[in-house]
Amino acid sequence: MIVKTEDFSINREENGEYQFVVTRAFLEKIDRMDTVPYHVLPIRIQKEMDNKDLQSFTFDEEDFKVILKSFYYCVNNHIMSFNRDNLEKKEALDLEFMTLEKKEIESDKYYNISRYFELGFMILEDANLFYYRRDLTQYYKGIMNDLEPLCTDEEYEYFATMLQNKNYNLEDMKKVVSMAYNKIRTDWGEKITDPATYKPGDPFRFIVHSTTNTEWDDRNEVFFPSSSLITNNSWDTYSSKYGLILDPKYIVAASSKDLYTRNREKKEEDIFDTLSLPPLQSITRVENELVEIKKGLSYNYNVYSEVVTKGFNPIGVFCITNGAHLGGAIDKTYQKAKKLHKCFPELPFIEIDKTLYARCEDEKCDNLSELLHDLINDTGVSQGKLTAKYMPLYEYFIESKKNGTYDKESLKREYINMSLENKVKVK
Repeated sequence: MIVKTEDFSINREENGEYQFVVTRAFLEKIDRMDTVPYHVLPIRIQKEMDNKDLQSFTFDEEDFKVILKSFYYCVNNHIMSFNRDNLEKKEALDLEFMTLEKKEIESDKYYNISRYFELGFMILEDANLFYYRRDLTQYYKGIMNDLEPLCTDEEYEYFATMLQNKNYNLEDMKKVVSMAYNKIRTDWGEKITDPATYKPGDPFRFIVHSTTNTEWDDRNEVFFPSSSLITNNSWDTYSSKYGLILDPKYIVAASSKDLYTRNREKKEEDIFDTLSLPPLQSITRVENELVEIKKGLSYNYNVYSEVVTKGFNPIGVFCITNGAHLGGAIDKTYQKAKKLHKCFPELPFIEIDKTLYARCEDEKCDNLSELLHDLINDTGVSQGKLTAKYMPLYEYFIESKKNGTYDKESLKREYINMSLENKVKVK
């Protein structure tokens, strides 16, 4: 036996070949430092680790060298030259690596392998602390603004001091950030609308996972799904206008901008490529920022947030329509959502009629254009180029929905009568 530690053992067989036995705990520690483009563990081992019953794994020398080299390049990829001490650690790591690479001392080249890994992990620990502090410094002002209405004065002062404590190690910092983020998560949970209580026209806030699927099975689900916050003030989504409403029980990250999440990763620490600390903005901040971003752009420009939750837990099916149900493109969205709902019959079906929440005149005009387009296809009567003259029809449409008397046949008659008054031709 050449080396034996609590993490791994290295033995040289009678035929001169090496055998490496490594514990699951040690491999998982290495796997957590996996970073594109360096994949530390060989694919064969990654697949074997899916078997949770296996607590140790055997390598030949070729596979083990893959780990050694990848470990080295991964550590170098993280080095930021924060201080002289890290440079000295890197020089020592380089020396150990070169020793491991030398063929002429093959008989004893693995004796110092423990020191090699120890140096690498020390450098990575320093790097991770640097990255975490960098991200926390960037988010500090926003976090404190979010916490102000959620905390007592004493709690606020505690977070203001502790989130800037330069003497904390990484674990201490994570504990304080977790406490702050839990305050923000609780606020999300309290302000999200329960689908079971939603009524058309009421203010709402939902976390929605838009989709283009109308069938559903476990293959559609991921460990950390991305969704969007939609409200009565902002209802843009990542893709379609229908999908699933998700439970806000545990929010990992939330931002008014796309976070480019790696949704299919199985560990929370692996889902962001460039963030050591993911942002968790308050629901109020996300909503307000979406509205402000939208103001500076064309009304029909798609502006969506990203909310990452832990686990896939749908609590409703949603679709965004104009409420007319005239059989046009918008109604196709409704039909797709209804088909999706058959996969989740126990969940409430929420139709969000966007015409009940029109936010500006441009939006009303756009809603009217969509309505006229469906009416033309349904009745065969063209309105010509006099769209603005049909605003009374739009007001009639909205009023009938608000007082519960909407009937699409009545709407079509009103449209035809108004078109005849405007002297347009019947197709």
